[in-house]
Amino acid sequence: MDETIIDKLPPSWKEFKRTLKHKKEDISLDDLANHLRVEEECRMHGNEKEQYAQEFSKVHVAEVG
Repeated sequence: MDETIIDKLPPSWKEFKRTLKHKKEDISLDDLANHLRVEEECRMHGNEKEQYAQEFSKVHVAEVG
């Protein structure tokens, strides 16, 4: 059943899915839920940092005429 849930993750989670599928031991649904929660939080924080960096790196150029 865990593998069915893992297969439903979006394509952007490809590496995470591969990691979970290659674990040698089976994980419980509670453990899977915790792994998913942690990964989602990491992705959210990563996106926030990326958005901040994009906003911060924008340069406004003014021409003096």
